[in-house]
Amino acid sequence: MPYAITLGLDRASAARIENLWRLLDDAGLSRSMPQLGYTPHLTLAEDLASAMAAHAMELLATSWQPFTARLDCLDLVRFRPVEILWRQTLEHFIF
Repeated sequence: MPYAITLGLDRASAARIENLWRLLDDAGLSRSMPQLGYTPHLTLAEDLASAMAAHAMELLATSWQPFTARLDCLDLVRFRPVEILWRQTLEHFIF
């Protein structure tokens, strides 16, 4: 079974992402996140075997230092092969 490593967001940031998910859901564009019950997160690694996931968790937990981050861009990404199809910087967007 493959595993993913994610970072959860604080309540205020999560609420903003959930609002964007609702916007997409209301427009009929994407219902997967709310329907699957996901909470807003950042994915650090995915498709890891259990031993790799355990090692990654240990490495991240022992190296963790709090930080503040700002989002820089919005990407449209295709998988298999991974390719960024479109990118918009977010300096003009306020969420």
